[in-house]
Amino acid sequence: MSESQKALSALNLLLDNCRIGLTALVDGSLPDNDQLNASFSTIRTDFGSILSLLYSSATKVALALKPAPSPQYKAALVPLQDLSNNTAALVHSVRLMRQSQGATLVLEYEGLSKNILVAIQAFANGLSQSNLGSHEETFIAVGKLHELIDNAKKPNVLSSDNRAAVRRRWVQDYESLVDGWEELQDIDKTSDMEDGDEDEFDDGWDELGSKQTFAPSELERIEKVRALVKVANLLHTRVVKDLLSSNTHKQDNVTLDNLATYSAQLLSASDELISSMYTPQQPTAISLHLSSYLGALKAIQHALNPKNEDLEQQLSALSVSNASLSKKTKWLKTCFDLIDKAGAQVSETLVAVKESS
Repeated sequence: MSESQKALSALNLLLDNCRIGLTALVDGSLPDNDQLNASFSTIRTDFGSILSLLYSSATKVALALKPAPSPQYKAALVPLQDLSNNTAALVHSVRLMRQSQGATLVLEYEGLSKNILVAIQAFANGLSQSNLGSHEETFIAVGKLHELIDNAKKPNVLSSDNRAAVRRRWVQDYESLVDGWEELQDIDKTSDMEDGDEDEFDDGWDELGSKQTFAPSELERIEKVRALVKVANLLHTRVVKDLLSSNTHKQDNVTLDNLATYSAQLLSASDELISSMYTPQQPTAISLHLSSYLGALKAIQHALNPKNEDLEQQLSALSVSNASLSKKTKWLKTCFDLIDKAGAQVSETLVAVKESS
């Protein structure tokens, strides 16, 4: 077998390992029981080291197989083997995390690993399909892999525990909640353009009904939805600040993972509720979206206070310091009470429509 054939065979092996690895990242499988004793700190350190090895090996392969002056097939064999071994090691690290770590943290590392394997797959595919001969495409592909790894190795990019992973999700969701709030603030604003300007500038929105006049009842409903969304967003940011920013080690992964899920549900429901405020408003649709929105908030409340346990006890389980516990408990209770009242006021605007129809 020639050196070029050996290199192609090594590329095919790498592609097989990528496919197997991607399948393993999806199927949720666990390693053997005798391999489950490593601490997350050790696994995380190994994960970072594997990323560095993948970066180095991919660079060596790209340089060895560049077409000018001629590909160095023999020089590519060892780094290609290293790439294959370390793609498997990367997946194994994630599988080790699954046994003892929270789902949100594992999902973060799974997502990065999938992106890296896909990038390696594209890199190897480009080399094999071009018969090891496309210099530009090879370096574009390896550049994408380098970018992924460089970003992942920056400080504080990969979460150090499940609390940090959940907090990251909540922060990301909050940014989108703020975007929705800004949309809600502008939803009933009319254009200030003069008629002459409108004739010169036709943006096409008239055809979609965005410049239709709101009925007084619709404007009233928008104001009540604003009041609800405002306090709900405030609750969201305070959960991040007060409950998810603790540096203590005590954690309840089930509660934390539930909070990550419910935050995503709240964001989705918020988008739907805000979109339903455009005229002409459809009370039936609004009622459905309002129910989903309030349901997500109730789920968050339940995650903080399951089975109607004392809220102070549950916050303690989330490692909130005793010094500020009473104040935070009182604030959260007040916030949820305000949400209940604001939600009821929005519901009343919908009941009035049903009674008049």
